[in-house]
Amino acid sequence: QPIAQALQGSRPPTMPVQPLSTTALPGYLFTPLGVHQPFQFTEPGNTTVAEDPCPPELRKEIEVGIFFEGVNPPPPPEPRVMLELFRRYRGTPFYFAGATDVLGPWDNIDSALDRLKTELCKTAVLSSDGSRVVICGELVVDLFGYSQGGAIALAVAEALTRKGITCTLKNSEGDSISAKAIPRIRFVGVV
Repeated sequence: QPIAQALQGSRPPTMPVQPLSTTALPGYLFTPLGVHQPFQFTEPGNTTVAEDPCPPELRKEIEVGIFFEGVNPPPPPEPRVMLELFRRYRGTPFYFAGATDVLGPWDNIDSALDRLKTELCKTAVLSSDGSRVVICGELVVDLFGYSQGGAIALAVAEALTRKGITCTLKNSEGDSISAKAIPRIRFVGVV
């Protein structure tokens, strides 16, 4: 009974409200898609709130499909599995033909990562004060591979997951500023 009397009329303790921090590490910024109001972000120890620097046309989902053919694909009259899928893909497709030697297709990993970087970094902007790069878009990747191209597709998926993609811009003082994003791998299909 004394506890019940003590609790009457008292309010639960309140916690001070802090702005939402969307900064995982200094220089890395995540902006959720579909948010129509300006986002807020702060850095640890900093309570300054910044406005969203992303124009609406850059706040988008970029669908990219990458298709890797195997080694020694059949000559043109024969159907190529990945080429047929490539032609039907609804997003932005990139096709990498197979090579005639075993090591040739492995060069396609760097080419695929470069193309993904180009697509994502089209949506990168500098913050109003020029101190950070903000990646406004979200990259959604579908990977397809046939035979050895399947192994390459898996290698690209691992590289994206481990390293992500870094976009670098120069501010008005000529300093290079970078931000990193981890694309969403929606699908990996290997045959």
